[in-house]
Amino acid sequence: MKYIVTCWLCILLILNVNNLFAQKEHKHSRKFIPQTTYTEYTSFKSIDYSSYFELAYLQFPQIPRGLLESVAQTNTGFFHVPENAAPSCTGMPQAFGLMGLIEDGKGYFRNNLLTVASISGYSVKELKSSPDKHILAYAQAFSYYLDLYKSSSLLENWENALLGLSELPLDNSVQDFAASSF
Repeated sequence: MKYIVTCWLCILLILNVNNLFAQKEHKHSRKFIPQTTYTEYTSFKSIDYSSYFELAYLQFPQIPRGLLESVAQTNTGFFHVPENAAPSCTGMPQAFGLMGLIEDGKGYFRNNLLTVASISGYSVKELKSSPDKHILAYAQAFSYYLDLYKSSSLLENWENALLGLSELPLDNSVQDFAASSF
């Protein structure tokens, strides 16, 4: 489990370092880090989420810049998964929104969409349908977990907040062993 969170923190650091050096991009290259625009391949319409992320960072300045984009890129590739998305053909729980939150973990995964809705005060329906509310709600929940799990290390605070919002179960030793074995 710690390995997963450590990977997320490494991605965050890479995003911030690459952002410093990626001043110019080649006209044929696609800028991945940090990417706040996503082109939907079904409609080829570019959606810019940068103003939503900026608002979240202004409202919750304790969240390191790039972290929210890292979660969105990792979980959904910057695609706001709509409520009417087709279910998984493998039986995996359906993730929703830009941050890829799970409403029904089917008893195996945690229902982190319900957790974020509860902490933020937004309804599940609002979070599924509105990318801006989805980002703000996730930021608010992340901020809540930062306050809840205070430690002497800033990285440990971020790790605990990411674990608190993860869909991965924390209470089963078999599942924990499986998650930390790779």
